[in-house]
Amino acid sequence: IVAASRAPALVAGLVLCAPVGGPRSVTALDRLLGRTPVGQRILRVGLAVGGWLVARPGGARLLPVAGLGRLDDGEARTATRPARDPRARQAAAVEQAALVDELAEVRRAAPQVCAPTVVLTGSDDVVVTPTAATALAAMIPGARVVRLEGGHLVPVEQPGAVADAVLALVRASAVRDHRPESL
Repeated sequence: IVAASRAPALVAGLVLCAPVGGPRSVTALDRLLGRTPVGQRILRVGLAVGGWLVARPGGARLLPVAGLGRLDDGEARTATRPARDPRARQAAAVEQAALVDELAEVRRAAPQVCAPTVVLTGSDDVVVTPTAATALAAMIPGARVVRLEGGHLVPVEQPGAVADAVLALVRASAVRDHRPESL
């Protein structure tokens, strides 16, 4: 969103999956996990434990409870592999801090986005609720919201829908620019 507002000529379109930026998309828990050393430790340990649990037989049943979506055991193990990697957990802690720190900048940038934008949200997402994703979309001129069956892991649960959204923007961009599609 920030890049699209700063360099509009370089961004032909945006497909945002479970995006953060709306007023209720970052909670007090997000702030605790992102801004305090104790919170970042809790985040890393929680990811490790969650990744370990999901990797166990039948662990995929835990994902819908956490609002992450419905995946079979193999997909769940693959999707949560980073949670079992200490470097990825550290990166998640850094990302969580950035999420909290950059929220105001995203909100300022959203109304300046002129690229066609599609916001994809999972109907059962409790990490970034459909209401929060829709609120962000309302801040971006002309943004369209697509509510998909599933949780927070929309790209894993609905990869075809994500690909379709990207391809539709590519096609629209090619028509606008009167040039042949490159895909």
